[in-house]
Amino acid sequence: MRVLFGVRNDGPDAYYRASAPASVLRYRGLNVEARAPILGRDADDFDVLILQRHVSSVAELVMAEFQDKGKPVIYDVDDWLFGIPPSWPVFGDLFDRGRGTPKPALEHHERMLRRANMVTCSTVALAERMAVYNERVRVLPNCIMMGDWDTVIPTEKHFDGPVVGWFGSFNHWDDWQAMIPVLDDVLAVTDASLAVVGYPEIIQSFPDRLAEKTLVQPAERFRNFQKIRRLITSFDIGLAWLVDTPFNRCKSPLKLFQYGGAGVPVIASRIVYGDLWLGQYSDVRLEEGANPFGFLADSLDGLAVTLTVALDHLKECKSIATRWQQKVWSNHSYETQYNRWLEVIEEVLG
Repeated sequence: MRVLFGVRNDGPDAYYRASAPASVLRYRGLNVEARAPILGRDADDFDVLILQRHVSSVAELVMAEFQDKGKPVIYDVDDWLFGIPPSWPVFGDLFDRGRGTPKPALEHHERMLRRANMVTCSTVALAERMAVYNERVRVLPNCIMMGDWDTVIPTEKHFDGPVVGWFGSFNHWDDWQAMIPVLDDVLAVTDASLAVVGYPEIIQSFPDRLAEKTLVQPAERFRNFQKIRRLITSFDIGLAWLVDTPFNRCKSPLKLFQYGGAGVPVIASRIVYGDLWLGQYSDVRLEEGANPFGFLADSLDGLAVTLTVALDHLKECKSIATRWQQKVWSNHSYETQYNRWLEVIEEVLG
């Protein structure tokens, strides 16, 4: 059995949805590659193709070429592209700004969803959206690689006071507009600093007193993400907050696993992150404030309360983070969960 994970770039989605699971499957003895697919060649050499959210005419042709030779194609999706917010820069690649009509890339996406032998995605909420186009949808949750985090040395701090940190991409304008007033009020009466990693330009929308307490770090190409891991590991508290929107509800709790891998205490929104704790770990009592894995906030008022509590109990937070780290290692790492990808590959191959 030869399997090709067809990636479209070298970004984080390609890593977590293709390169990382492929590397563990390869280590387990499977004949697996992860790279950009090649039209006119790969359909002869591989038994199954996993296309990682390509949205182009060439990708459609590659899919058709495999299927014409009787070889199945799995189409993997990491976001609900039909509901992507206008605040995301990539919105203009999928829709005509000012008109809201789909561009060819979104039309390719829909056709590939419909003709794929199977669709995979990271969450149940996203699977429900994808089932409109293809009834054969399987959920393969995002995971991290233990090997990426277990030997990370935190970046040294050259100032006093705890660091409340956030990392992510420039897609989170809406989430930040909600968080800014809360962080401004809470940090104004503490000795804590705010660190923003990967979205330095957001500081332009901060009020002066929050900007004065904020450290920023530019984004890195994902192949240099080791630098970002060192910064994340140096946080005293990590923020994982999403505004409650239909699009965000389809997102995966990957950030929660990354903080877990780093051993950083987390303050999380109930949507996506709390949904994981309340769903997969429903036997554990989770309330507003401290819980066995991190801090859960129902609302922006709750975010203010939990951030204040966490800053007052940093020592206790560290033991909570260690407990969550162990849960991430056992339940949310590809080293332990790779078999879920293998089961889907075997299913589509019959």
